[in-house]
Amino acid sequence: MKIGTREVYAIGCVLGLVGSLVLVVSQVLAGAVAYGVLTLGATVTFLIVLGNVYRREDFDRDHSRVYRALNLGGALFVVALGLLLLGVGIAFFGAFA
Repeated sequence: MKIGTREVYAIGCVLGLVGSLVLVVSQVLAGAVAYGVLTLGATVTFLIVLGNVYRREDFDRDHSRVYRALNLGGALFVVALGLLLLGVGIAFFGAFA
């Protein structure tokens, strides 16, 4: 089984989605409901991006090496942001819930 750029983007989006949901729940449990509602914007953003990952057709085209390298770099950046948001969500949950 080969993991391509599309799957790396999806993993990053799922990590960000779970992290933002944990952050929303912990903010609501801490009594900051208004911030929880604002944080739902991140959740919606990750949902939209996750939907777009599987609707894009350009992953299957034969692009140049530079394009593929930059696309993979972008996917790894999304994974890093997803991990960061998951870590922040878990830390906030542990501290305030």
